[in-house]
Amino acid sequence: SKIAIDYIISNGHKKICLIGSAEENNYFHLRQKSFFNYCKKHSIIFKKKHLLKLQTDNFNLEKDKLINFLKTNKDTSLYLILSEQFLNIVLESFKETKKEIGKDVSVLSFDSNLVESLAPNITTISQPVNDVKTNLTQLIVNKLQNINSNKYYLYKSKLIKKKSVINIVKKTLIKN
Repeated sequence: SKIAIDYIISNGHKKICLIGSAEENNYFHLRQKSFFNYCKKHSIIFKKKHLLKLQTDNFNLEKDKLINFLKTNKDTSLYLILSEQFLNIVLESFKETKKEIGKDVSVLSFDSNLVESLAPNITTISQPVNDVKTNLTQLIVNKLQNINSNKYYLYKSKLIKKKSVINIVKKTLIKN
C-alpha cells in the first residue's frame, strides 16, 4: 500500500476509489487498513463512499454497482484495485461507460501475474508469488513439526509502471 500511495501522490491523485472485497478475510483487511493508514499519513481525505466492496459471485450486479459509482462520482481520478479478482468487473464497467483507462481514468492494481495477461497496460504492485508459495509451504511444515514455531516473512513488493495511471501533475503543468 505504501508503494501504491507514494505513486498515486506523485501523480497528483487525491480522489481515489478503493475496490476491495465484501468477503471478510485477513488478506483484504490488511491491504485496506494499510491503505487507510497511508492516506491519513499523507493527509489524503478518503470518504467511505469511495470504498467499493465487491463480490466475485455476481458479476453483473457488481458491474452495475461500479457503473453507478462511475456515473455519480465523476471527479474520481484513480481506481485502486486490491486484487486482480475484480479486474474483469472494472474493465467491463469502464468499457460500458466509455471510459478509457490511462486517458479518462487511472487504474492501479495489486497482484500483477493475472493482470499481466488480462490487461497488460495496467500498472500493478507485484509481489514475489513464488517466494510466498515456497515460504508458505515451509511455514506449514514447521508448524507440523513444532506447533509453537513462529516464523514471519516480509516480502518486497515492486511497482510495475504501465500506461494506466495518468500523471495529473504533469497534465496540469502542460495546460498552464
